[in-house]
Amino acid sequence: MVVKKIYKALLLALAAVLTVHGLAGCHRGRAAAQATTSETTAKGTEAMTAAATGAASERTSEAEARTEDRQVYREAALSLLIDSNVALDGLKAVCDLAESELGITIEIKYKVDDSVLKTRLAAGEMTDLLVYNSGSLLRAMDPSEYLMDLTGQPFTDKYDDIYRRSVTVGGVVYGVPFASTQSGAVMYYKPIYEELGLKLPHTWDDFLANCQTVEQAGYTACLSSTASKSMTQVLFLGDHYNVMAFDHDFAARFESGEAGYASHRAALRSWEKYEDLLPYFQEGHKEASYGQVCRMLAGGEGAHWICLTQALSNIYSLYGKEAADRIGVFGIPGDDMQPYFDAGKTKVAMEFETAIKGAKCSSITQSLCLGELTAGEAAAAYDEDCRLQALQLGVLWD
Repeated sequence: MVVKKIYKALLLALAAVLTVHGLAGCHRGRAAAQATTSETTAKGTEAMTAAATGAASERTSEAEARTEDRQVYREAALSLLIDSNVALDGLKAVCDLAESELGITIEIKYKVDDSVLKTRLAAGEMTDLLVYNSGSLLRAMDPSEYLMDLTGQPFTDKYDDIYRRSVTVGGVVYGVPFASTQSGAVMYYKPIYEELGLKLPHTWDDFLANCQTVEQAGYTACLSSTASKSMTQVLFLGDHYNVMAFDHDFAARFESGEAGYASHRAALRSWEKYEDLLPYFQEGHKEASYGQVCRMLAGGEGAHWICLTQALSNIYSLYGKEAADRIGVFGIPGDDMQPYFDAGKTKVAMEFETAIKGAKCSSITQSLCLGELTAGEAAAAYDEDCRLQALQLGVLWD
């Protein structure tokens, strides 16, 4: 019971902002994680009501409940698994607050890739909390077997529809928001753009023209953290807006097996863009890590980097506000018109719209960045990878 109440309180503390990633509680492994969070104590309910109403008497109940929590649960400890390339300033602040206010100590553990996650799940040694992708990757990990049912918890009333769908599997909610929203986009070094008089590109051809101008001026046109396999996916994932702008039904037809990347003109372009950029990558990009390229962009060693905008948090944390302010962001250009980040002009990645994402996606995109596959070969390989994933999920493709 003690751990149930602490776990519930911790989820409430962490459920502050919206994100593409989510926080999930695991119920395999340690006894601390075997409880569900559906049981809420009267004092906990009073505390949440007080926060909502601001009534003086309920604020008193809240304070008493929090004091009791600190006294009863001061020895409690939970573990959390997270990617090693995520800025942790905000998470550590929440963990410090959980310890001081609730008596919960959080041990943060790191994973380099999903192999660690799968090994822990298979061995029954998963941490109590897990920071992981929502959408298709969540569905693929069999959440009913490993994760807690959060359906009906009061904090889920604050979820927007897109996020709720991305963390719901079989009608059950499994995720809690972890950080701010992030985008798969092009980050660019403003001083280079200003020096060369470049304008933000509205089409992919415009973008390549900017890359050519940058290269002719003696700068690296496009940085790539090719050694960080998961980050090589971002161009493909971020270009989904352009695919859907061309064909609004592509995601639905792809999920049902009626369309594929190799045979769809706009979808194939997502893979061809890797080939377009290969000549512009920095020397040594094959060995470059995520952290190294964060440093390079912060120092103006390249003009562009296609990456998740979470990198801006890393750069801010490591190199300061001035370094982060020198970096701008624009969406991955399409063949027609550049989608800016205005209302109605952004879209979630494909993996958050369908239940199917190929398990080898990052390996395929990394091979593209290494020049080991052509765009057509990569698209065909991904289609086959997704076909196998569909079969595992019981979706029959022709």
